[in-house]
Amino acid sequence: MSAPLPNVTGLLQSTVEDVASRFGAPHTDSTSGADRWIAYQGTAWSLRIRARPLAPDRPFRVRSWTMTFDDGLETFAAACEAVGLAVRDAPEAVAVRGGAAEDAMLRCALPDVGNDRVYSLTASRTLGRIRSMTAFDEPPDWMSEAGA
Repeated sequence: MSAPLPNVTGLLQSTVEDVASRFGAPHTDSTSGADRWIAYQGTAWSLRIRARPLAPDRPFRVRSWTMTFDDGLETFAAACEAVGLAVRDAPEAVAVRGGAAEDAMLRCALPDVGNDRVYSLTASRTLGRIRSMTAFDEPPDWMSEAGA
């Protein structure tokens, strides 16, 4: 990737106003049900944001985001670094059914910046390259399944 990618650190729970002041005017901005979908498009990447109010009559807040890399990145660590994420733990790899041996879904806890909340981060590895990353504003539920 030659052009810098958007830094998504601290994006979860931001208001859509904060997102606009941070990234500028979006490529698209639409609503579907209770969700607002905001998309940014760059050279060889896209960022799709889902926002929803935490309660009626409250501001829309980022509940999840997905960063897609057109050419992919070599490693999970490189993808995290490219978008400004500091992930402490190595991701857990889950094989993709019917995929090649190097295809996997990689997932790990994503600590929130400046407080003790923990979110979920999932990446898609296809043909050995990280093609996308998605963060959710909820704790990693698979960790509780494994007894963590």
